[in-house]
Amino acid sequence: MNRLRRGPKETPRIEYARAAYWVCNLSYMSSLSFTELERFLTPWTVKKREDGGGFIQPYAFRKYATGQRIPKPVGAQSPINIAEKHFPGSSAAYYSIFWDIVGIEADNQSQIDLKDIYHRASPEVINHLKNDFLINKSKPVLNEFGKFEVVF
Repeated sequence: MNRLRRGPKETPRIEYARAAYWVCNLSYMSSLSFTELERFLTPWTVKKREDGGGFIQPYAFRKYATGQRIPKPVGAQSPINIAEKHFPGSSAAYYSIFWDIVGIEADNQSQIDLKDIYHRASPEVINHLKNDFLINKSKPVLNEFGKFEVVF
């Protein structure tokens, strides 16, 4: 008997890898540890211990790095958006089109609309696709509906 899963949809594992890559890149860019990043970027989550012996904090950034948790990607309290304000360019690691392409398999999709990727790609990538990749000599990547097709 097949039972339907109840509760929230399971998060694809690739999302945990995405978060880990983003936070490790952020740590490298900022020269701050995960703990320091958390205290700097999300101070409302950190409290000073009453005995003066340090901090009480959720260690969210360490959990991002070890694949135990993913950050909220949108909103005013999104660590990704806050980090981007302090460390310009840091969100590129999270919002890269790489994650869309790799996520095709994670979402059990067999095709993806290239237009969705094109609008986020840099002009250099688009020129490469137009000039070198999508030529008659290359292996066809577009199906009859104009979708990028991936074979697993």
